[in-house]
Amino acid sequence: MQGQDIGENHHVLRYCKPSSIGEDGLPLSTAFELRDMEDYLSVNWLEFFETQYLSQAVNSVREAFKKKNFNVKSKGGFISLRVDQIIEVIQHNSHLPARIIHLPSKNDPSHSGIYGIPPSHETISSQIAELAHIENMHQAIVS
Repeated sequence: MQGQDIGENHHVLRYCKPSSIGEDGLPLSTAFELRDMEDYLSVNWLEFFETQYLSQAVNSVREAFKKKNFNVKSKGGFISLRVDQIIEVIQHNSHLPARIIHLPSKNDPSHSGIYGIPPSHETISSQIAELAHIENMHQAIVS
């Protein structure tokens, strides 16, 4: 791990593919599950962009996804979540240290990782999904 810990009063954005969004428009627990061989859950740090407008930060993440040729689907979406709430869920359900760390790359300067989620831990994935509110969902592609 390298990079700085993201402050607990900040927010991260997670891309949710169409199959991980329920009929109610909110992410399912599958949106927050680690894939095989992953050490962290990829997210983007919104306050990195130093804008007072959430829509500008979300647009910056959309642009980063385009630059890295990430296959964003029109029926997918982005969910914004508070760092402190994610950390609390992990701390209550895992023996691993809960951290969200800034892991920038050339084409994705706000890229970050959520550490502390054990593989196949359905309780953590479900509880993170329960943090989502419809007003914090953002379209993946804006025309």
